[in-house]
Amino acid sequence: GQIAAGVGGLLQGLAAFSDVRLKEDIERVGTMDSGLPIFRYRYKGDPAHSLRMGVMAQHAERIFPDAVFTHPSGYKAVRYDKIS
Repeated sequence: GQIAAGVGGLLQGLAAFSDVRLKEDIERVGTMDSGLPIFRYRYKGDPAHSLRMGVMAQHAERIFPDAVFTHPSGYKAVRYDKIS
């Protein structure tokens, strides 16, 4: 619904690190029409400790396998333009 549209609109066309291993203070806040859960979280080690919203790559990979890739660092990232 509305949350998914906001997330997709903000990040459309961008890839973002979305690996659950990089996040903390994770709280589910909604669900996309596809069934993909949407979360509020903070990145571990972020000096600003900013609150963010998005999906977890491990969940997205199950529904949209073509939208998820593994960065050379070993962490997963999501192409947000491919999940909306």
